[in-house]
Amino acid sequence: EPLTHPDDVARGLEFIEQALSGKTEYHQVEKRYLHKDGRTVWASVNASLIRDQNKQPLYFVAQIENITEKIESQLKFRNLVENFIVGVYIHQHGKIVYVNPRLLEESGYAEEDLIGRPIDEFIYKDDLDVVKNVAEEREKGQIDTVRYEARFVKKNGQPMWFEIFGSRTIYQGAPALMGTMVNVSERKAVDDELKKSEANLRSIFESTNISYIMLDKNYRIVALNQQMIEIYMNGLNIMLNEGDDMIALIRPHRRQIVKDIYDSVLYTKKPSGYETSFTNNGITKHYDASVFPIIVGDEAVGICISTIDITARKAMYDELIKSEASLRSIFDTTEVNYMLLDTNYDIVAINQQSIDWQKRLTGRVFEKGVNVIEALLPEKRESTKALYDRVIRENQPIDYETSYLMDGAYIHFLANVKPIHDGEKAIGICITGINITVRKNAVEQLKQLNENLLLQAKELATSNTELEQFAYVASHDLQEPLRMVTSFLSQLEKKYADVLDEKGKKYIYFAADGAKRMRQLILDLLEYSRVGRTEDGLEDVDFNALMDEVLPLYRRSIEEHKAKVHIEHLPVMHVYKTPVRQVFQNLLGNALKYHREGIAPLIRISAKETPTAFEFSVKDNGIGIDPEYFNQIFIIFKRLHNREQYPGTGMGLAITKKIVENMGGRIWVDSQEGEGSVFHFTIPKHKKDETN
Repeated sequence: EPLTHPDDVARGLEFIEQALSGKTEYHQVEKRYLHKDGRTVWASVNASLIRDQNKQPLYFVAQIENITEKIESQLKFRNLVENFIVGVYIHQHGKIVYVNPRLLEESGYAEEDLIGRPIDEFIYKDDLDVVKNVAEEREKGQIDTVRYEARFVKKNGQPMWFEIFGSRTIYQGAPALMGTMVNVSERKAVDDELKKSEANLRSIFESTNISYIMLDKNYRIVALNQQMIEIYMNGLNIMLNEGDDMIALIRPHRRQIVKDIYDSVLYTKKPSGYETSFTNNGITKHYDASVFPIIVGDEAVGICISTIDITARKAMYDELIKSEASLRSIFDTTEVNYMLLDTNYDIVAINQQSIDWQKRLTGRVFEKGVNVIEALLPEKRESTKALYDRVIRENQPIDYETSYLMDGAYIHFLANVKPIHDGEKAIGICITGINITVRKNAVEQLKQLNENLLLQAKELATSNTELEQFAYVASHDLQEPLRMVTSFLSQLEKKYADVLDEKGKKYIYFAADGAKRMRQLILDLLEYSRVGRTEDGLEDVDFNALMDEVLPLYRRSIEEHKAKVHIEHLPVMHVYKTPVRQVFQNLLGNALKYHREGIAPLIRISAKETPTAFEFSVKDNGIGIDPEYFNQIFIIFKRLHNREQYPGTGMGLAITKKIVENMGGRIWVDSQEGEGSVFHFTIPKHKKDETN
């Protein structure tokens, strides 16, 4: 067989020997031949042994079909699929015959766990009917492609949501079904909806005098107004910032008490409240805090806390208990309503504020000697007397709310009734009241905000779904014509190599290179859109061990440029490992890429601890960056150099910035052109990090 490829000669000789010995008379195989110009040609061979009447061998007959294009197409297909950024599987007659590395990575299976097994074994039981119905519709309508969502059971037994795009294909010469699987688990969650509503919240927060702060379900600050910032700055000298852990900022002796209240609101989805105070420079301020759940769908995704200054009310309570003389000196100088009653509920003392309000609300004059029960509006007499009786009987103060209709609108008051003793028995009660109409209206406004948030969350969920689908479909549909262009350019170069001059070959090279760069831009853009969605859970990550994983990826570049990478002792943090690793990969890769010609790269990676975060630094001695461009380098597709100098798409730092900000941190650079750069980024501490 002089034309047979050397690696396939043995197969042909084996058939001849078996045919002549009578073991077989037919041979079907795919094998390679050598073309006279040295190329390898693939062929499908069907050979038979022809015998005479006495069964003696006469000659061999072979039908040979050139299948080079088919084989090369299959090899290109496999190479493409192996590098897909989404999972791909192929099944024939219901059994899996191929899976790509991405699917194995996401599912946790090894290849041998899946190949040859029925596809239905790995579909979550509640979704089997969905898959079955899709298959029936495909067969019934003879359609070539389908699209649906279903859960795939991972190696650890946990279901994971995928959006599946299925299509007919040919695999190893036989009809098959191919599916691409896009992980959409994160899209099913709504934890981030609270942050996405900041703009609406701010528009309301800044237009009210009530202090507000909004926390996510991990009690990190999502939004707050200036009044709340001033309360903490004046009371504790603490500057509140978005992203801060609110629990960590509460004073240690009250931390667990407040956290229990927050936990209760999240769990029960019912509002609660508490009182707190701050003392600074000898001045104590008291506040009444109301805690409301923020509901998205059926889930409480955060809490909103509103506070009102009750310092005056608290001070008045203390003064009233001391003596009637002290009460009288205060009554007429405060906006809080006060009345002191004897056990018959006749007025002993009353301030002007209370006189004025009662005149406006009831039309009657409340003054010393007037019986309050008789002077009240008829509909309030019975309930008010019962409440006063209870305070004297139980010797305990009671807070209650009351409302009056005035000029077509309700005026709301928060009242406190306390017993007054002479040391042995109750001699009367002290009543204080404060107008909380503004607060009540704010609560109603907050309820309306909550309803708006629910609606916006649904709209955002729909928008996110459509955007993710668009990103995938756009990347898929854009890559298809690029693959066609690249394929035809390759065919042109191969078939007309002898005809094309150097200029023609150069044009083909430029076109193919442009298509390749376009494809990389599409892939980078898709990766940018996927930042923030990770299959990882939070875990304790030793950053020193993490760098041991990252450095081998750049061993070739390090050796080529004789680079030195010095890593100082790094912390252990409770984080998502995969995105953190990508941040270090991108920054280390840039430090190696943008080195100065003739100078070996020197890279130093370090970290320092702050009260709320770890700040990491990646320092190099490379070409540096003009400060004018500090902000531009984090913009997608923004490049400061041409591709001939430094290849790439300009997405690395944009992706890095998005990852860091999704973790609640920030990233910035210090640099001078020609003097190297230092990239800094922060990762906020998780509660567990404080013990690491």
